[in-house]
Amino acid sequence: MFLGQYEHNIDEKGRITIPAEFREELGDCVVITQGYDGNLQALPLGLYDLLAERIRGISILDPDSRRLRRIFFSYAKKIEFDKAGRVLLPAFLRDTANLKENAILVGNGSISSSGHQKTGKFSRRR
Repeated sequence: MFLGQYEHNIDEKGRITIPAEFREELGDCVVITQGYDGNLQALPLGLYDLLAERIRGISILDPDSRRLRRIFFSYAKKIEFDKAGRVLLPAFLRDTANLKENAILVGNGSISSSGHQKTGKFSRRR
């Protein structure tokens, strides 16, 4: 389970350290995608696959369903941890959540979300 809040710096290459407690839940890799509140969300691969299966099953005729599909799939990136427990956040994901030099990683039960420290965008995820 993802619990707590952790502030971490983002280095000049776009890497951020994921807390050890979160890495234990995530395994060898993580899927990071756009969240629903101007943040990013990190999901274990198994949970991402389960949600992807459900989202693929919804109608593409509904505009809201198409929007959900675009957010969920086009912003997703499967990322492996380096030896230091960091992930490289692609520029398009950093830009999505306005992440520059630091971020707050927030446990949210079954997922982890991150937001910009100064804007506190993560705080809308309850």
